[in-house]
Amino acid sequence: MIDTPLMLEKYPKVMQGAKPELQYVTNLYVINGLGGRGFVFAPLMATWLAQLIVEEKELDTRVQPDRLFLKWARKLKNELGVL
Repeated sequence: MIDTPLMLEKYPKVMQGAKPELQYVTNLYVINGLGGRGFVFAPLMATWLAQLIVEEKELDTRVQPDRLFLKWARKLKNELGVL
């Protein structure tokens, strides 16, 4: 999981589109955002998460939360009115 407070404090330009190396909270894993399909996808996601933790197998890029962080940070800038 991305260390959001650290990223926003250490790299405030991330809200303006900068793409620094992402910093993570160690040993914190979360499965969320599955919506109405959670009942179907939860077993698959749990298997992938277990493989990530135990076998250090990389996640498919389509389910990595990193892909949405930079977009969220730019949106946050607009909501906060940061210059």
